[in-house]
Amino acid sequence: MASYVKVHKNAKGLRTKPFIHYDSLIEPFGRDRAYGLGAKGSTEADEDLNNDNKFVDIEENGLDEITVPSHVTRTLAHPPSARTRKRARDAYSQCLGDMVNTLRSFVDMTKPHLETMQGVLMNEHVTFERSGKLVDELMKIEGINDYDVIEVAVAIIGDDSKIELLFSLPDNLKSQWIHKLLGLLERWMLEMIVCLSFLLFCSWDNMMTPVMI
Repeated sequence: MASYVKVHKNAKGLRTKPFIHYDSLIEPFGRDRAYGLGAKGSTEADEDLNNDNKFVDIEENGLDEITVPSHVTRTLAHPPSARTRKRARDAYSQCLGDMVNTLRSFVDMTKPHLETMQGVLMNEHVTFERSGKLVDELMKIEGINDYDVIEVAVAIIGDDSKIELLFSLPDNLKSQWIHKLLGLLERWMLEMIVCLSFLLFCSWDNMMTPVMI
């Protein structure tokens, strides 16, 4: 305690004062150096520092023959993340290419059917327009009624040559031709009625004739 007071002037009030538990505390706190596993004094620390500063000759120890494998170099040149991104891009490009090829094949397969459907729709459209124009043209002809218009339209709607003839004739010839056509239709209807009547009469006669046993 006397030595401690000499160094620390502010502790002179502790002179002649008893230090309780001094003997018990001297063991853990009274040492002048660290102790335990890994503890080193100043001498050991200086030796380790000198060892760290020693020069190691690579050629003398045979380390100059060590080579780095080529696959390690390639690994460093292409990090895993870069390879992963490249594979993802390649997979996306392949998938996109497959989709384009599939779509192209689908278009090639359906193209003939689409052309056929387009042709049918065009024909239906032309037929519809032609029917409307035909009816309008027939209604301009004097001397025929609505029923005659329907009969003539039904008779010539499927014949392009007759329709072209109707639109190409002047009005006077057009009227004569339609009336003649109506006359032919009436005669044809009469002939059909006669034929049907004859067939009905023959059938009825056969039914009324007694069967000879």
